[in-house]
Amino acid sequence: MTRSIAIIAGEPNSISSEIIFKSWQLRKQYTHKPLFIIGSVRILNLQKKKLNYQIKIKKINNNFKISDLESNELPVYDIKYKQKKPKIDKNVFVAPGSYVVGDVQIGSKSNIWFNVVIRGDVEKIKIGYNTNIQDLTMVHCTTNGNGVQIGSNVTIGHNCVIHDCKVEDNSLIGMSSTILDGSVVKRNSMLAAGSLLTQGKIIKAGELWAGKPAKFLRKLSDKETKFIKKSAKRYYQLSQEYLANLKKNN
Repeated sequence: MTRSIAIIAGEPNSISSEIIFKSWQLRKQYTHKPLFIIGSVRILNLQKKKLNYQIKIKKINNNFKISDLESNELPVYDIKYKQKKPKIDKNVFVAPGSYVVGDVQIGSKSNIWFNVVIRGDVEKIKIGYNTNIQDLTMVHCTTNGNGVQIGSNVTIGHNCVIHDCKVEDNSLIGMSSTILDGSVVKRNSMLAAGSLLTQGKIIKAGELWAGKPAKFLRKLSDKETKFIKKSAKRYYQLSQEYLANLKKNN
């Protein structure tokens, strides 16, 4: 049975056991779903008794642990829809709790992080190589729309909505941003965190846009353009660490 997963994430030792226990209580009370904890955290013996079952800890590396509180299994993440199954290259990392559905193509070295949904049920979604789509982002299309095209070396931050639009190579979409139907983000450009790019808007190559609704702010500096490429490279390296350790521990 497919299960949804809630996530608590933090730097080593930054999450108190009390927060973990309260989060687990709410999760179980209202959804009866599993809870993932990411980060080097300590859970007190007293709280282990309260949880009333054994907590299984799996080492990821020296700095991170994953604790799966209800299941030993990683969830099924690729789902066939109307005879169309996602095409995902072998060295792509898709984190536990994410779902890739239907007519979706993901290129080499790309990485899809925890609780991302990429739903290619009504139109096609194509993602290039070495692109990272970070935790809690949703990618979807409009029926009889344009579909979604995300290029290569793209960074899409946490908690974004990418809807029936195009994001070209070497671009960065800041966390909690929304891109609506028919919009285009040209190559080597950036949409600042928390922005809303409304329908049909075009961010030209090398530009920075920001705001709700998003508007042109200025041209990107050479340093900012280089940062976009570094971000994609860094996330690929991180994804390979996760991929190797998840395979080792499951």
